[in-house]
Amino acid sequence: MKARHALLAALLVTTALPAWAASSETTQLMEKAREAQRQGDSRTAIIHLKNAVRKDPHNGESRYELGMVHMRTGDYPAAEKELRQAREANFDATRVLPPLSYAYLMQGKFRQLLGDVEGCPGNVDCQAAVLAARARAQLALGNQADSVKEADAAIQAAPSNPEGRVARALAALAAQDNTAAESQIDAALAAKPNHSEALAVKGEIRRLANDAEGAITALKAAVEANPRDNASRQKLAMLLLATDRMDEAGEQAAEVLKANPKAVIATYVKATLEVRANRMTEALELVRPMEPEIAKLSTGNYLLALIHGANGNTERALDAADRYLNANPDSVPAAKLAAKLYSQRGESDRVVRLLMSFRDRLMDDSGGLALLQSALLAEGRTNDVQDLMAAIAARHPDDSATKARMAFLKSGEGSREGLRQLQDIAERDPSDATAGLMLVMNRLSAGEFQQAIDAAKTMAAAQPKAPLPLHLSASARLAMGDEAGARTDFQAALANAPDFVPSALGLSEMDVRAGHVAGARARMDTIVKRQPKAVNALMARARIDMRAGSAALAVPFLERAIAQASDNGDARSMLLVALMEAGDKPRAANAANDLAKAQPRNQAALELAGQALVALGKREDALTIYQQLARLAPDRDGLLHRLAQVQMGYDMLPEAKASLDKVLTLNPANVAAWRDRVEVERRISGPDAALKLAKTVRAKAPTDPTAALLEGDVAALSAKPAEAEAAWREAQAKIPSTYGAQRLYRAALLRGDRAGARKILTDWLAHSPDDASGRLVLADDLLVAGDFKAAAAHYERLAAKLPLSAAVFNNLAWSYDKLGDARALPTAQRAFGLAPTSPDIVDTYATMLYRKGERDRGATLIQQAFAQNPNNPAIAFHMAEVLADRKDITAALKVLKPVMDTKANFDEATNARALYQRLGGQ
Repeated sequence: MKARHALLAALLVTTALPAWAASSETTQLMEKAREAQRQGDSRTAIIHLKNAVRKDPHNGESRYELGMVHMRTGDYPAAEKELRQAREANFDATRVLPPLSYAYLMQGKFRQLLGDVEGCPGNVDCQAAVLAARARAQLALGNQADSVKEADAAIQAAPSNPEGRVARALAALAAQDNTAAESQIDAALAAKPNHSEALAVKGEIRRLANDAEGAITALKAAVEANPRDNASRQKLAMLLLATDRMDEAGEQAAEVLKANPKAVIATYVKATLEVRANRMTEALELVRPMEPEIAKLSTGNYLLALIHGANGNTERALDAADRYLNANPDSVPAAKLAAKLYSQRGESDRVVRLLMSFRDRLMDDSGGLALLQSALLAEGRTNDVQDLMAAIAARHPDDSATKARMAFLKSGEGSREGLRQLQDIAERDPSDATAGLMLVMNRLSAGEFQQAIDAAKTMAAAQPKAPLPLHLSASARLAMGDEAGARTDFQAALANAPDFVPSALGLSEMDVRAGHVAGARARMDTIVKRQPKAVNALMARARIDMRAGSAALAVPFLERAIAQASDNGDARSMLLVALMEAGDKPRAANAANDLAKAQPRNQAALELAGQALVALGKREDALTIYQQLARLAPDRDGLLHRLAQVQMGYDMLPEAKASLDKVLTLNPANVAAWRDRVEVERRISGPDAALKLAKTVRAKAPTDPTAALLEGDVAALSAKPAEAEAAWREAQAKIPSTYGAQRLYRAALLRGDRAGARKILTDWLAHSPDDASGRLVLADDLLVAGDFKAAAAHYERLAAKLPLSAAVFNNLAWSYDKLGDARALPTAQRAFGLAPTSPDIVDTYATMLYRKGERDRGATLIQQAFAQNPNNPAIAFHMAEVLADRKDITAALKVLKPVMDTKANFDEATNARALYQRLGGQ
C-alpha cells in the first residue's frame, strides 16, 4: 500500500507565533498573511509571506509559515524548501520536523526522509509524528519489518497520538491483516474521533470487508473532518455510485472536480452518471481528455467501451472491451458488450465464439440470448439455435418473448405453423413488443407489405407514444409504392419523437425523390441544430446530399461526424464513398487509408478501403490493406481468398498462387478458390496444366456442379469454345444445375443460335421452375430481344418470388412501358422505393415521369441519375432530352457527343442519334 496519505489536519493548523525574531515590517507582512489565511485566501498569504522572506531571508518563522501554506495548497517541493530553510534558521524543530517529514512523503522521497529526519527527542508528539512518517517511508520501500518497528516506537512514544497507530494500521493492511489494522484504527479514533486520516483508513477497511454502509459512514466523517481530503471524497463517490445513490455520488464528484478538474475517479463517477442518464455525448466529452488514466481503474475500460460504443467509436470500444475481458474473463456484461460491438460490424462468428462459452449463464438474459441467436442464424447454425431455444423454453415455459423467438425461427424457415404462432402471441398480448416487432419484420422480409402494415398498426395501438411501429409501417408502405401513406406514418412517428432520425431521414429521402431537396435539407438541419454533436443526425444529413447526387456537399457533415467519433466506421466509410463519388481522388485515397487505420479489425471497412484504393490505382496501399485483412483472421479462408484475387488483378501470379494454396489448405472444399487457382495455373503454365488441375478439382468435389464445369471454363478461357461447350454439356448431363444451363445458353449465343440458347433455358426451367437465377437470365434475354410480353410474364413470376429485388421491378416496369401497360409507372415507383440511389433505376422511373407529363420531378431525378453515372449512354440520352426541351442546345450536344463518339449500342440508340442530328451535331 502506498504511504502517501493526506497530511494530518493538526499539522496544518497555523497558530499565532511570537515575532521576537522578526522586524516590525516582517511582522506586519506575517500578520497580513495570517489574516488572508483566515479568509481562505492562500494565494494572497503566499504573496505576503514571500515578501516577508525577501525582507528577512534568515527569519525561520516566516519560512515555516510559508512552508505550511505550501503544504495546504499541495505544493510539496516548495514546502520542503521553506521548511528545510526554517530548520537551518534554527526555528523550533518540534514544529518543523513533522511537516517536513510529510513533505518528503508526499513527494515519494522515502530514502531522503529516512536519511534526513531521524527523530525528535524531547517532544513526544513530535517524536511520534516523525516516527510515524518514517514507518510509512519504510513501508513504501518494502521494508515491512522496519515499518512495524518504527510504528510501534511511535505508539510507545505517545500512545494517545493517533499518527503511530495509523502508520501501524497501514502496515497491517499491507500484510493483509485487516483485523489488526482495524484494531489500531479504532484505538486511534478512540483517542481522536475526528482524525480525518484514521476515518479514511477505517472506510477502506470496511470497504475491504464488503461493508459498504460502514465504509460510507467512515468516509463521510473523514471528509467532514477534512473537506480538502479529495482522495477520501472520491472513494466515497465510488461507493455511493455502487449503492445507487446517484445524487450523492454526483455531489461528491462535483466537489472534487471543483478543486481538481482532472481528478480521475471523480471524472469516472460523473461520466458513469451521464451514461446512466443516457447522455452519451456528454459522457464522451468528460472521458476523452483522461482516457489513459480512466483505463487504469478496475472498471474503467468497461465504462470506456460503453461510451465509445454508444458514440459509434466501434474500434475504441472494442479495444476497451477486450482489455476489460482480458482482465475479467468471466464477466458476462463485458462479453455481451463486446459481442454487441462485433455484431454491429457483422462479425457473427466472433459473437458466437464469445457468447457460446457463457450460454448457460445467459439463460435469464434476454438481450444476450438475442445476440447469440442472431449470430448463430447468421452463421447458418440453425441446429444450435433450435437447441438454444428449446433450452430456454424448458427453463421459461410461459415466457412470451421466448415463444415469439421460437415462432420467428420457425417462420423464417418457411414454417406456416411458426408464423401462426407468432401471430397468435402478438394478438393475445399486443403489448409484447418482441412478438410484435418480429411479426412485422417477418412480414417485411417476406414482401407481405400489407400484413406488415397491419401488424405495425397493432404494435402502435399498444405503444401509442413509440415512433418505431409507425416507422415500420411507413417503410412497408414505401416498399409497396404508397408514398402518401408512408409520408403520413413518418410524420406521425416524428410527432411522437421529433428527433427520431430514421423517420426524419425517411421523409427527407421522399422529398429528395420528389425534387424537394431544399425541404429535405431543412428538415434534417433542424435536428442537427438541436443536436449539433449527434453523429447519427450528421450522417443522416449527409445522406440527403448523397441521395440528391451532391456528394461533395455531404463531405462537411461527415467530417463533423468524424470529429465527434473519430473511429466511427460508418461515418468514415460514407466519407470515402462521398469523396469517390465527388471525384476527389487525393482526398479519397487519404480517406481510405484513414478508414483502414481507424478500423483495423473491421473487415467490411477494410474491404471498402481496399476496393477504393484498387480503383484509385494505389497498388501498394491496396495490397497492404488486403494483407491486413488476411492477417486479421488467418484461419478464415475467405479473407485470404480476397487477397489472392487482388494479387491476380495486379498480375502478381506467384503471390496469388501462394495465397490460394493457403486458402485450399484451410478449406479444400472451397470450389471458388479452386476456380481461381485453376485460372492462375492457366496464366502461369498454360491451358494444359490448368486442364489437368481442373480434372483434379472435379475428383476432389464430385458432387459440386461448379467443379464439374471447371474443365469447360478452362477451355472457354483458352479460346476453345467448341471444347468448352462439349465439356459443359457432359457436366450438365451428369450433374444438372442452373450454372451449367446458363453456360450452355451463353455458348449457344456465341454460336449465333439465339433460339437454341433460349430453348436451353426454357427446358431447364420446365425441369426447375423455382430457379430464380435461370429465369432472370431468360427474362433479360426476352427483354433485349424486344419480346416484352414474354419478358413481363417471367418478371411477374420473379417479382412474386423476389419482392425486394429492385432490378426485377425495374425491368418489369420497362416491359410494361413498352407494352403500353398502365402498371408501368407504379411498378417503376416501387423499384425506385427499393433502390433510390441506383442510377439505372432512378433513370427508369424519372424517364417515365418525364414522358408522362411530370416534367419537373422527372427532370430533377434524371439530373440525379446523370450526376451519379454520366457514362451510361441511356441516362445521357435522357439528360440530353431534358436539356433539348429546355432549349439548352449546347449543353445537350455536349452530353450526347460522347455517346455518339463511342457508338454505344443501347435500346434507344437510334433515337439518340436522331436527336443529335436534329440538334445539329456533326
